Amino acid sequence: MKELYDLTNPQKSIWVTEEFYKGTSIENIVGIAKFSEAVDFDKLKESINIFVKSTDSFRIKLIKQNNEIKQFIDDFKPIIFETIAVKNNKDIKDLEKNFAKTRLELFDSYLFKAKLFNYEDGHGGFLLCMHHLIVDAWASGLVVSTIVNIYDSLINKTYSPANFITNSYIDYINSEQEYIKSSKFEKDKLFWNDLFNTLPEIASIPGSIKTTNKSSTAKRKIFKIPITTMNLIDTFCKKNKISFFNFFMGVYSIYLSRVSNLNEFVIGTPILNRANAKEKHTVGMFISVVPFKIILNHEKSFADFSSGISTNFFNIFRHQKYPYQILLEDLRKSHGAVPNLYNVVLSYQNMRTNKQSSKTNYEAEWIFNGNISDDMEIHFFDINDTGIINVAYDYKVSKYTSDDIYAIHTRILHMINQIIENNDILLKDFEIITPDEKSKIIKDFNNTKMEYPKHKTIVQLFEEQVHKTPDNIAVVFKNEKLNYKELNDKINSLAFYLKHNNIKSNDVVAIHLEKNIDYIISIFATLKVGATFVPISTLHPKNRIEYILKDSNAKLLISKQNLTKDLTYNCSFLDINIFNYNKAKFLSEIFDASSTAYILYTSGSTGNPKGVKICNYSIINHVYGINKKFNFDITNKDITLSIANISFDAHLQEVFIPLLLGATLHLLSDNSIYNIKFLADYICSNHITFTFLPPNILDDIYEILYLNNKKVYLNKLLVGVESIKYSTLNNFLKLNENMQIHNRIWSNRSNHLLCFLYV
Repeated sequence: MKELYDLTNPQKSIWVTEEFYKGTSIENIVGIAKFSEAVDFDKLKESINIFVKSTDSFRIKLIKQNNEIKQFIDDFKPIIFETIAVKNNKDIKDLEKNFAKTRLELFDSYLFKAKLFNYEDGHGGFLLCMHHLIVDAWASGLVVSTIVNIYDSLINKTYSPANFITNSYIDYINSEQEYIKSSKFEKDKLFWNDLFNTLPEIASIPGSIKTTNKSSTAKRKIFKIPITTMNLIDTFCKKNKISFFNFFMGVYSIYLSRVSNLNEFVIGTPILNRANAKEKHTVGMFISVVPFKIILNHEKSFADFSSGISTNFFNIFRHQKYPYQILLEDLRKSHGAVPNLYNVVLSYQNMRTNKQSSKTNYEAEWIFNGNISDDMEIHFFDINDTGIINVAYDYKVSKYTSDDIYAIHTRILHMINQIIENNDILLKDFEIITPDEKSKIIKDFNNTKMEYPKHKTIVQLFEEQVHKTPDNIAVVFKNEKLNYKELNDKINSLAFYLKHNNIKSNDVVAIHLEKNIDYIISIFATLKVGATFVPISTLHPKNRIEYILKDSNAKLLISKQNLTKDLTYNCSFLDINIFNYNKAKFLSEIFDASSTAYILYTSGSTGNPKGVKICNYSIINHVYGINKKFNFDITNKDITLSIANISFDAHLQEVFIPLLLGATLHLLSDNSIYNIKFLADYICSNHITFTFLPPNILDDIYEILYLNNKKVYLNKLLVGVESIKYSTLNNFLKLNENMQIHNRIWSNRSNHLLCFLYV
């Protein structure tokens, strides 16, 4: 019986992915070597056999023992290789494609396959399909160059076994076991656990496809960065003492930060994980992906930021041996479920095929296997020493289109040009959209002209709904509900009172109530007499309430005795608790649509709160804009929900959108947002079809609804003013496949406005 060995930690990470995506070719590493001269195929077959015989990692076989995967080194047995005749480049591409999809046997078999191909003129080469368990990107370059060098020596009759003695992968297996028992392992453990004491959100590059598909199926799109551009990048890097890797990591980090709206996140990056010269000349699986934490300060220059990346990477390099899978296990103990720390991988592959050391003229190329586990993997490489950097984007087809990738790369080049033109550029000054995109936004996206009743007031539009659907339910709060006619009657009653108590056009009425039906009545009654209302939350402190009353010059305060007992104010007071809603007639007057409807006070975080006046036509423009421009098409069939605090502008859009469009408005108290289960249940049980929700509660709502298999009627969702995570977006689409989600994001960083509409 052969000696059995545990998988190394780099191999274990590969096995986890292999098991998760069973039946795919996700862990295939496929390469092709094309000779540009006549090939002696007998010698080429012999070369590969010599290589396999001298390289123990290529004789690794797997065995399952007590439900654990073990490996052993099998004895060498000569391999018979198939030679395929090809006529043209199309034949080669078909061969590559089929070989890349080859399903390697995992047990009782070598973990690689090889095929030879020849043209009619005697030229040709070989294809290798190797499982990631036995090679990594660095090793694959060693494999090709070593086989070709053996071939050279056979052709030139200089072959000597002593010249091709390869290092054993078993040595690495043993050294890793020693490492795990060492004090260095404990120091590395401390470093990584301290670095991820708090977990950042996962950053993701948006894609235009919205799906819940978890397939590994992917495509590759390759671009070339010209030598002229690379020369300018090289000049910048030398001036600032950074590597190409630091440069590209910096550029993509800024882009990822902007499109994810995150200043702290993680990018996965493969590292060599070969500690010495011996390991660098050993064929086997060493490479591991480390989670590289990015923290951005947008006031910094790009030069300082990329230099900081260099420093941080040096620290990580000292602790690179600590396995990522063990780190995840550590984090799960303290943070619960942590499936991964990143969705984007960035790698700079500086391995060459060492063709310059070979007398045989050939070129090597790596073939994408058509699968990835992360959303996107971005690779930089110059495998044949051309001086041109290739950028390969491997992307999941369930999330991205080819146009998405083209747009991303075009923006990256635009950012690189900004660095070349201004070496001192600050992070906040980057423009991530290209001039063409900017022109399209200005000319097309901002073409927001649309018809809306700009000469009508809020009251006129509301009364039109009363006339159209008097018996439809207008507003609901707890066990109380009013149809449009009943609501209008109560509004008229209060408006009559206001009119006869000398409240007139341009006067200010402060409304200091909990969010309920009385509050809605007070708003519309105030508007009916042409006055301006000021909403004041009952959660505000005493000094803020008094400041607003004084600063707004409120003529009347509508509230309740128990809410105002500690306040001092110099205006009239109406206790809505004791107001008698009689059926007084009230004939609405016609006011100018430019008149002020309400005054909303800011938070006052930079000083005293400041009142912002909002006129009637601005509100109407907003209501019709959301309904038509976002394709929501809210009608009297919709049931909407208000959860925002009355001091927020979001709340007023929650009120006016349904009541000016004939829908039903459900009101929840200001603190309902803190009871996520109640909120989620309310949305389902009351058949809510439209609401506005902050992004920080979406995941919790989804979890409650999805896990409890709740039927969701919600088909129109407005999210803001922070970005929604794309995992959250995909989850919500599971709840109702017809759901439209609009996420409006405003960031004052470099006038950066993003609007996303998902259908």
